[in-house]
This record gives sequence, C-alpha cells and structure tokens, in this order.
Amino acid sequence: RAPEVLNNCCLDPQAADIYSLGMMLFIFKTGGMIPYKEEGYYRGVDMKELKEFNPKAFWKKQCEFLGKDASFFSEDFKNLFMWMTQSHPEKRPTIMQIKRSKWYLDEVCSKEELFVFMNGRFEFL
Repeated sequence: RAPEVLNNCCLDPQAADIYSLGMMLFIFKTGGMIPYKEEGYYRGVDMKELKEFNPKAFWKKQCEFLGKDASFFSEDFKNLFMWMTQSHPEKRPTIMQIKRSKWYLDEVCSKEELFVFMNGRFEFL
C-alpha cells in the first residue's frame, strides 16, 4: 500500500493507486516477488530504505535476490517503477504520463517472461 494509505492521510486516491500499480508492475516483472516490505528486512537488507536512498544498490540487490544479471531490469523499467512509487504522491505520474513513458511504449515482456508468468511460477517474500 502507498505510504499515505498506511499513514491514514491519503488525499489523492488516484496517486495511491499509481503506487500500487507500480508495485504490481514489479511483481509481474519478477514472477511474483515483491520489491520490499513496508516494514522489515529481506535477507538482512532494508530494501525500502535502499530504494529511497541508494537506488543503484537497490537494483543490484534485486538482481542478486532474483539470480538475474543487471540487464534483467531495463533502465526504462527502473525509471517508471521509481517514478510510480515515489514517497510523495504529488510526484507520481498520471495514467496518461505512464502511457507516454518509454517503457510503456516498448515491448512489455519477452515471450520467456510471459511463459514464466503464465505458468504460475511465483516466489513471494
């Protein structure tokens, strides 16, 4: 859930939905792995804090946890995800901005990724 929803101070439900869509986008891309827990650590790392303060290390750890090389997440995907999951709701994109993003206009996933997703191979934290 979006930070403002967790803090019971949501003033823009659409922005909160964009945050949730960003999280779902990550889950679909990884075949079911969430990017971070709202509270707590994953394998000894506070991934939410890492995302906020050291994005490069955040993506490196994500690839490490998934057993993927650095090219697994395209720069366009990273940029869109980070934009959609901004801490501040007013900085998140609108649906129209997402539809104009480079990632959205490109191929969403490879045939191999679609096969993995459709076969239900999920790994939840």
